[in-house]
Amino acid sequence: MKKKILVCFLLIVILVPSYFKIKAVLIKNDVKDYLITEKNVKEKNIKEIKPYYNFFKDGTKCTVRVILKGDKGIFYYYVDSKTDKILLDSYYLKGYGYSAVEYEKMIGKKP
Repeated sequence: MKKKILVCFLLIVILVPSYFKIKAVLIKNDVKDYLITEKNVKEKNIKEIKPYYNFFKDGTKCTVRVILKGDKGIFYYYVDSKTDKILLDSYYLKGYGYSAVEYEKMIGKKP
């Protein structure tokens, strides 16, 4: 009995982090493809793209941090679980965060 409990515990300890790691990599790749195909960003202009998780009371959200060459700001994208679309969450420039709507107004077009 103790052996079964230990095996179940080990499976949970191994499988749960693996699930989140694989999901983060898949979302990162989706955001990268979105930037290249939808936003016409050249792959060589992507300086950094890194997924991480935000934990909220109602669940978790995988956010992808994107830094582009020639842009002094940092973009944060996520996948809307209801529509399965990639959306801009926020844009940070010089320590100040802009929502997607504020960013749209700032640049004059939809993010």
